[in-house]
Amino acid sequence: MNTPSIHERNIIDIALNVAERSIDIIYNHPEEPTYVHVSKKLLVDNIKRYFVSYLKRYIENPDFLISIRWFYTQKLLDFNNIDPLLPYNNDDNEGLYYELEKINVPINEIKLLADNVHNMIINFDPKFKDDIIKIAYENNLFTLRFDNIEFKLTQASYKKLKLLYIGNPDDMIKHIFNLLCRYESLSSPGYHASIPDDMAKLLRDELQVSHQLFASPFNCDHMISYTSAYPDTDKLFGSKGNFFQMYPQLFEHGGSFEANPPFLEEHMAALSIIIERSLDKAVPLSFFVVYPSWTDAYSYRLLLNSRYNILSNKVLNFEGGDHSYIQSSQYWIRGMNRKSNSRSSIFILQNELGKSKYKITELLLKKIIDTFRQ
Repeated sequence: MNTPSIHERNIIDIALNVAERSIDIIYNHPEEPTYVHVSKKLLVDNIKRYFVSYLKRYIENPDFLISIRWFYTQKLLDFNNIDPLLPYNNDDNEGLYYELEKINVPINEIKLLADNVHNMIINFDPKFKDDIIKIAYENNLFTLRFDNIEFKLTQASYKKLKLLYIGNPDDMIKHIFNLLCRYESLSSPGYHASIPDDMAKLLRDELQVSHQLFASPFNCDHMISYTSAYPDTDKLFGSKGNFFQMYPQLFEHGGSFEANPPFLEEHMAALSIIIERSLDKAVPLSFFVVYPSWTDAYSYRLLLNSRYNILSNKVLNFEGGDHSYIQSSQYWIRGMNRKSNSRSSIFILQNELGKSKYKITELLLKKIIDTFRQ
């Protein structure tokens, strides 16, 4: 067996820390005023520009997604959870160091970059403006505007959010705008993509999937429950909370679950550990997991070699270009599936009680493959 690299050992340590400590995080942030959401979006936009400008010293065309990945992974370790979006912790970010050292950024410069971003966050001061949101409808698109910030929303997405909404009807437009502002702050290709609608329906109908572990009000299957990254904005649209805090309650009585997490090593490693541990419970459990085909990643290998892996070939692999996701811009370009440029893998894990209750047949596997390749 190969000795794990320093990077892999660090990822495992992070994942174990998340699995064990996140259940104690309190996600009780109240809904913030719209001007705060707008101010935070402008701050995040500024941080993304700063990342790109800083890295141009070392690479001609730096990938702005480095900053997005920093936000997601840094927030994962923000166990104090001071803010629903902004990470106030200043832990060394394993993913950032790993990525930037590969392009020869000196360690002291990576630390300086992280410290400067941290200072931008702790000095954040939202600028007050009246909460006046203008909404217009033209060419099957809603336009929501607050000051100079504008979002588009398809009629189908608007109807879905209206169906999910459980708050005061008079405040719905404000909460939709806040929701858009939050998700657009860290928007990026892939991170809010979802499996095709036909595949979600198949899992719901034939595998009895009743909960999505990583979803959003935009990409959730509105027929079942879901957990999401931002309970403060999402709870008014049906979110049951943040997965990493809620998983003990979610799995307590068993169930059939679908997981299409952010394709980030720390998130996937924590998820794989949680799934493996949870399947020891004496309740029927079934997990349908979509990962990128990172065959050398700890998260991938853990599920591949799990004693709960029920697939005869251990994994369903899909080549780049032969399968689709619903793209992350679905709320303003609804219905456009995006062919994946990269390989993807599907794992199905069940304990003995889960195998009896949530039966997997060759016909079901064929249908899963066909709906992913539509």
